Amino acid sequence: MDRKEDIERYINEIAISLSNNNAAVMIGSGFSKNAKKISYNLEQKFCDWNELADKFYIKLFGDVDSKDIKYYNPLALAEEVETIYGRPVLEAILKDSIPDSDYIPDDVHDELLSLPWKDIFTTNYDTLLERASENIITTTYNVINCKEDLVNSSSTPRIIKLHGSFPSYRPFIITEEDYRTYPHDFAPFVNTVQQALIENTFCMIGFSCDDPNFLKWIGWVNDHLGGNHTQNIYMISLSGESEAKQKKLLDKNIRLVNLELLWPDKIHYKKINDFILYLQDKINENKNDFRWNTSEDVEFILESDCTIDKCIAKLSELIKLYPGWIALPKSERNNVYPVMNGVYRKLREIKKEKKENEIEFIYEYVLFKQIINMPILREDGFIIIDILERNINDENLKEEKYQAIFLQLLRFYRENSMVNDWNRFNNYIDMDKLKYDQLQFFEYEKCMFQLFQFNSEELKKSVNNWNVDARDFTWSLKKSYLLVELGELHKAKELSMKSFDIIRKRIIRDRESQCRLISYESCFMSLIRYINQAINGNNLNVDKSDNIIHKIERNSSDYDWHQENEYYELLLTSKYDFWGNSEVDLEFDLNKRINNYSFGSNDDDAINAFQYLRFREETGHPFRICNVVNNKAVIGVISRIVRYNFMWSVLISVMAKEEKGLDYILNRSFLVQYTMKEINELCSNYLEILKKSLDNVNPKNWFNPSNIFEYATALIPNVISRLCSKCSLEKLDEILDISLIIYKSPTRSNIKEMDKLILRLMHSYTINQQINRISKLCKFPVIERDIRCEYPDPILYINIDNVNKKIFLEEKEYKKCIKSLIRDIEFNDEKDAKINRLLFLYFIVEFNPTDVIYIKELIWKNNKERGIPKVCNFYNTVLFEFPKDDKIDLELRIKENVMKSYLDKVDGKGLSDSTYIMDEILKLVHKKIIGLNELPQIIELSIKHYNNIIIHKEHDFWGSAYTVEKHLKKDRDIIFRILLNELENKDSINTDCRNGIEQYIKNLEDADISVVNLKLSYDLFFDNKINFCNTIVHGILSSNSDDAIGSIVFLVYLKEEDIQQILTNEEYSKIIDLIAKRILFKSINCDLSIVYFYTNLIKKLEFQEFLSSENIILYLIETLREQTIVDEKDNINIVKEKCEMRESIAKLSFVLHKKYLKYSDDIPSQISRWEEVCKSEEEFVEIRKSWGDFK
Repeated sequence: MDRKEDIERYINEIAISLSNNNAAVMIGSGFSKNAKKISYNLEQKFCDWNELADKFYIKLFGDVDSKDIKYYNPLALAEEVETIYGRPVLEAILKDSIPDSDYIPDDVHDELLSLPWKDIFTTNYDTLLERASENIITTTYNVINCKEDLVNSSSTPRIIKLHGSFPSYRPFIITEEDYRTYPHDFAPFVNTVQQALIENTFCMIGFSCDDPNFLKWIGWVNDHLGGNHTQNIYMISLSGESEAKQKKLLDKNIRLVNLELLWPDKIHYKKINDFILYLQDKINENKNDFRWNTSEDVEFILESDCTIDKCIAKLSELIKLYPGWIALPKSERNNVYPVMNGVYRKLREIKKEKKENEIEFIYEYVLFKQIINMPILREDGFIIIDILERNINDENLKEEKYQAIFLQLLRFYRENSMVNDWNRFNNYIDMDKLKYDQLQFFEYEKCMFQLFQFNSEELKKSVNNWNVDARDFTWSLKKSYLLVELGELHKAKELSMKSFDIIRKRIIRDRESQCRLISYESCFMSLIRYINQAINGNNLNVDKSDNIIHKIERNSSDYDWHQENEYYELLLTSKYDFWGNSEVDLEFDLNKRINNYSFGSNDDDAINAFQYLRFREETGHPFRICNVVNNKAVIGVISRIVRYNFMWSVLISVMAKEEKGLDYILNRSFLVQYTMKEINELCSNYLEILKKSLDNVNPKNWFNPSNIFEYATALIPNVISRLCSKCSLEKLDEILDISLIIYKSPTRSNIKEMDKLILRLMHSYTINQQINRISKLCKFPVIERDIRCEYPDPILYINIDNVNKKIFLEEKEYKKCIKSLIRDIEFNDEKDAKINRLLFLYFIVEFNPTDVIYIKELIWKNNKERGIPKVCNFYNTVLFEFPKDDKIDLELRIKENVMKSYLDKVDGKGLSDSTYIMDEILKLVHKKIIGLNELPQIIELSIKHYNNIIIHKEHDFWGSAYTVEKHLKKDRDIIFRILLNELENKDSINTDCRNGIEQYIKNLEDADISVVNLKLSYDLFFDNKINFCNTIVHGILSSNSDDAIGSIVFLVYLKEEDIQQILTNEEYSKIIDLIAKRILFKSINCDLSIVYFYTNLIKKLEFQEFLSSENIILYLIETLREQTIVDEKDNINIVKEKCEMRESIAKLSFVLHKKYLKYSDDIPSQISRWEEVCKSEEEFVEIRKSWGDFK
């Protein structure tokens, strides 16, 4: 007879089997008696077999109290009822005896199903187990009501109804004939039970030794398997059995677990409840004895004698024993890295030398990466693919391990934007071979692929068709994430709240899974709160669910999603060496600067970034929901992963709607690595994304984008704009076409960054290409400035100063471009932007005489206030280029207006940018409209201007030093130019004016502003006896670039004004050589303004003058051609400096090319090589345009 110690040992054996996931249970009718009544007034109870037999007997004989009647076989009685009254009557008695709809599962049902059973078999007809399974978070049970349901059902634990199920899954197995034919009619069920008995410890609950179901099944086991072919079978008894029956059971390999010995004083319900809780405690003890991924595991993997077989075994063990965290907690992440390093070394070993078990290794490798939330990086992904390719064939394609590897590679291909490969491996997937979680993963991966490809219709269809139960928290969380990205916030909230409610019901009583439940609870709490914020916006009415979330959040401290997220943020917002330990310039456009700083790190940072992306995905948290953002670490992520995965980096920027991220991705350092063909392909990809997204924007969301497609329209134009710098002409035209569509779109307010796209697109065309497209450009609607969007007129980006000759338009095109525009101006109140376009077109298109008169009238009809008209965004001096009013002295009017404006600015004593007025003065000085007569006033105003603004530099108000310097240099250049223009009138200047110039020079010197050019012009004007050559040479050799620039500018103006006898030809040659040497010495660090003015100087030299310095100049352009070739090791600073210098030297080479074409038959090879550079498709557009697209 069993002792108490034996019963405890049996229960421990069951618990160990449960821990190892190889225990199944058979539930009998006695367990249903634990159900809870819906109403206390209910008298009907669940019948056991004896009570059911009574009902059959009464139906047959009418009296159950006769002492002479003995019956022991309910099955025989059931068969007699069927024979006499028919099957419907028999089933009616069954339903009456088992009041399924009047009862609900009790806690003991939930506790039983919370145990990790491999499968649950039951002969009961009621639905208590199925209904209880709806409350279970740890396991999603697959309910099998009929034999057809068994197909592809083994991937998840099952509740298998062996004898039918209420209300309508027939036949209900109840008669002897049903039992006799069962092995034949229900062979799949028989095979399933047989397999379970062979593979699993088997537990039977709710049966007695007299139970006919029990006797039939045990007889069947004995007949078909015998005691030697089954695992241990345990029968749970509430009150024990006789010694003879126990011996009989033991002969059949059935151990009786008599709960009476453990809890003799408790009622039946408490006995079974305590038994289940006892099992749970033992399982928890087994888990607590285990630490996952210990230092011993690391040492084992890293051991030199760790073979591939040992590594496979260790990975398999770690995967099997993985505790099931929703995402790897920070306490475990550092332990994982050494393991992964050791495993990766094994992967590389296999790559070099084929191993017999390499597919098994790959299988364990990808599964291990999945559970630790680490994406497969490109390098190891390609190794895996190579190993697969040398093993795969039509026969093994469908094998379980291959299918599991294919699923992980689908994710790898999706994350790396390898669309063709994704489609190829998608075709390898055999859904019939996948287990439940693999099927769910496959459905999720298909959705994510559509998301990454911005396939809106396919994505919506896939998400809507993906059947996810709210109890299946892993996939419920992921589907909620997808719904959020689609902007379906209410659906996402509804699904999340359902899952959250189920968690709350289970979290208190499910001790085994409490840690896991709390982690899910925290994720759902955070996500729901996030969604609520997005739904409510600025609404002060707090959602009821948000109050619940707040209340629970204060009480939950075991696992906190926010703490895990903040830990990642701490890692990813730390200082990071992206381009080396140096000051970096993130401005994309050449000849512009933005300075930032970044400092040291290593590739562990990239691993952290990739793991963080997986953490956010696994926990269902997007970086943005509408205007609610959680993207603190986005820039840190992008800067760390961009060198490994460019496309994913762009996607992150889009999904987070983080424009700054593009500075770390689509910069010159990146683009220089790609050919024009590759850039065209990238551009096509993003144009396609933009087109797809245009169909999924809501005009109402122009300020508050609500889904990933609206995020894309807010950022993708900027992406495309950066690609323009290396696109082909055909691709530029394609961009122009879609830009026109966007300009005309009713949803254009949703599309942002179009100003950047149009600017960079137009600058990517040469002047001739722009003019050749003038008809297309005129089709762009003129859009008045709108706070919702920025849609500049592309025609305004044509550099009209570079238009050599106006073009003639055919009559039809002329009407569309010019006549229709004039008509719009006449009949439209909002006309400023249209007038601006018309005036620009006047410089490009040859107007007919009638329209020239119209232009004149349009310009001069509003001139009363200032005496001259205000011409939109043009300088006043542009009036010289338009038809004039012959009654007005235009030069005098413009001069008076400009000087008055300058006086008003100076008297205002502010630092507001007045450089545009000073530019106007310079233009008038250049035209010699302002000269010596105005010089005294200009000097007076310049000194006053200096006194007013120098205080800003001293106090550095709002970083105003640069603005101060800009103003002072403009004043200096105005006086410098007047002095050179008026050399013939030098005798008319008075002493006060000279003293004023000297005072102003001193002021500038005190302010550390270079005055080389002004002093040279002053000495020349006043005939000061100085050695001009030495002074100029001194300036060129100065460490101050402005001194060198001033010297060169002085030389340019000497040549421009044809001022002779200042320098000899030998001195010119010496200076030109010296400037070339300075540029060579500084190389790419040379101030570009020096190269610019040097190019202008060379342009103005006579060919014979140039020839004296030919060798050094040709050496200069050849050396810098080589020095400006970008190396793959160059950081972004160096790349940009090289590109800027390359552009400048290309322009110099073109000037030289023109000189040789005009004066010589031979073009030097150095210049020819530059021509090849500028005509190469692989150069940036700025360099390609340098060959001829400037004056």
